[in-house]
Amino acid sequence: MWGSTVGKNFEILPKYTTPKSRLKSISLNASWAIGTLQVKYENLSSTPSETYNSERFGSGGGDIVTFSIEPGNYLTKINAAWGRQAPDHPKEEIITIQFETKNGVKSQVFGGASGKAEVESFVLEAPKGQEIIGFFGDHGGRQDLFLRLGIYCQPITAQTTLELAQPETSKNLQSVLQKAKPQELKQKLLTTGLADYGFWSQEMAKQKAQQTEPDKPFRRGRIWC
Repeated sequence: MWGSTVGKNFEILPKYTTPKSRLKSISLNASWAIGTLQVKYENLSSTPSETYNSERFGSGGGDIVTFSIEPGNYLTKINAAWGRQAPDHPKEEIITIQFETKNGVKSQVFGGASGKAEVESFVLEAPKGQEIIGFFGDHGGRQDLFLRLGIYCQPITAQTTLELAQPETSKNLQSVLQKAKPQELKQKLLTTGLADYGFWSQEMAKQKAQQTEPDKPFRRGRIWC
């Protein structure tokens, strides 16, 4: 991951109880750097569809801004910069961030208000045929700003906006989760537990009913680059 300061870990993902959720909007506090992050999901399993918010992480200042994603579109790319607020400051924060969708819709560039920042650019992009569905990383430091950032992705299905997708990050910041074809998901449970929440839930219920031994330890997998 980008950055050297160790902060508090965070993770944003759809609820396990809402397997058909889409990323509806992203809200953040942004001034000279990125202060907070929160995602609004839309649960398409309910009729009518309902929305719910992730936890808001971070506590830095700045105005609250929101980037919304229309139905039929989905998040695929993040252009960002990491570095220092000014020459005499430590190099540790996510300074700017910009979101981009499959249809080419871009948000404004959030953050970077200092004008004296020294930064390195990086890109977080979902693999072809996948969408960004969540985030993870660290926040902290002197002003509790975002220090490191990664993305979760998952495959796009025929229902595109009704389904989830599968994970990745970038460069030193890159975290890639294993991919699987839809046919393979019908045959076996992925160890990441992220590729297909609906199938995962049903398969676990079947296995639980048939098991004769105690549960083995389980942890969501990540592959770091």
